[in-house]
Amino acid sequence: MGFLTTSGISHLDWALHVAGLRHQAVAHNLSNLSTPGYKRLAVTFDGALSSAARNLLPVATTHPGHVRPGSGSAPSLPQTWLQPVTSTSARPDGNNVDLEHELATLSENTLHHQALLRQLNQRLAALRLAVTEGRK
Repeated sequence: MGFLTTSGISHLDWALHVAGLRHQAVAHNLSNLSTPGYKRLAVTFDGALSSAARNLLPVATTHPGHVRPGSGSAPSLPQTWLQPVTSTSARPDGNNVDLEHELATLSENTLHHQALLRQLNQRLAALRLAVTEGRK
C-alpha cells in the first residue's frame, strides 16, 4: 500500500466521485421534473456500506485467537452507479420526482462536496509542506 493510499487521498477521491454522481442524479431529476413516467435517479452502492467501512478501518489483533483482517491487500471501495428508483410514484403521471426533496439533496450534497474538497486540500498542503521541507 502506497503513501497516497494510506494518507486517505484515494478515499477522498472516491467520496468526491460519489458526490459528483449524486449531483449528476439530482441534475437529471430536476431536468425531468415534469416528464411523465420519469423515475428519479439515485446513487446506489455495490454491497453494504457497513462492510465497506469495515474494510477501510484498521483492525488491531491483540490476541492470537482474534480474526485476522483480509489478506493484506488494499481494501476495495464499493462500486457506485446511478439507478432509477421505481418503488415510489408521487404523481398520477408516474413521475416520482419531488422538487423539495431534490433541492434539499442538492444543498446537502454541495456542503458535503465542499467539506471533502477542504479535506483534500489540507492533505495535499501537508504533503507539499513535507516535500518542500517547509520552504516556499
